[in-house]
Amino acid sequence: MAYLSGTVIVKFADASGITLYKELGCVSNTALIAWVTENLISALEGRIHNITQQTFTVDTVDPAVVMAGNQAGANVLIYMRANRSGPFVTNPQGFNLQVPVFKAFTPEIMEILLGFKKDREEQLASSEYKTDKIRDTWEEN
Repeated sequence: MAYLSGTVIVKFADASGITLYKELGCVSNTALIAWVTENLISALEGRIHNITQQTFTVDTVDPAVVMAGNQAGANVLIYMRANRSGPFVTNPQGFNLQVPVFKAFTPEIMEILLGFKKDREEQLASSEYKTDKIRDTWEEN
């Protein structure tokens, strides 16, 4: 079961809900949410699984992972809007343009998700320095 929300992703990309679906060539906001739910969410959750090496469910997912995933989905929609490359937009001239790869998972989102990486090793700073002069109280001379 999906833990990301098509409604939230669309809201993150266009809080007004009145322009994004039109700019992507969709007939309604509900249709855009349905497209996001059917097509985009599985790809986002798959990418999150690859990054974190964990399979989350609705019951086990951390809210920070949900927020990061929803924001990454919104980034995809914002990119599609900016480049007029939505799934519903057709090219009337009959030629195709190659769309460059962009990062939906920004460095900030990656930092959040990498914090949930399953095989992550804890890092502890340590030193070989030893002394017998460590005291429990501060002494001033």
